[in-house]
Amino acid sequence: MALGTLPMDMATALEVCLQNALAANPNLPADTCVYNGEDFRAFLSAGLSEDRCCSGFAGVRIAGIRPTVPVEGVLEHCGVRVWQVDLEMGVARCSPVGDIDSGPTCAQLTEVAEQVQLDASAMVEAVCCLRPQVASGLLAPTAWTPFGPEGGCTGGIMGVTVVIDACGCTS
Repeated sequence: MALGTLPMDMATALEVCLQNALAANPNLPADTCVYNGEDFRAFLSAGLSEDRCCSGFAGVRIAGIRPTVPVEGVLEHCGVRVWQVDLEMGVARCSPVGDIDSGPTCAQLTEVAEQVQLDASAMVEAVCCLRPQVASGLLAPTAWTPFGPEGGCTGGIMGVTVVIDACGCTS
């Protein structure tokens, strides 16, 4: 079996899982999509006249596709044992900034921190939802990492590596 659309299929499946997991929490992000690019945070402000953070944004991207080669001295068809697809999901929220006289209050900071942690929990749930959809049954999440409050955005990013049993050769 060739690699074909399998990476995009996995990204789309993770996006659906993330959207469903976020739906159980308050303040559902306005947008959830699969996108292409280098970094979740850079995508939030790239050439947009809208503020994706304050309306809430969740996204999934294919962060990389890499072969797992056999150990030295062991031959495999095509020279590739399996492909690993690195997916990244992120959720962005509006970070409180306060006003001209003072910064954000502790209550505002706590409210956003609680929302961001609910989003982190939804990302973990999305990984669990994705597991039965991975034909190889092999996936591994990475650590959840917070970001912000630069540019008025805060949130978190989490990755998941999915093993696809496809050498990429047609013969």
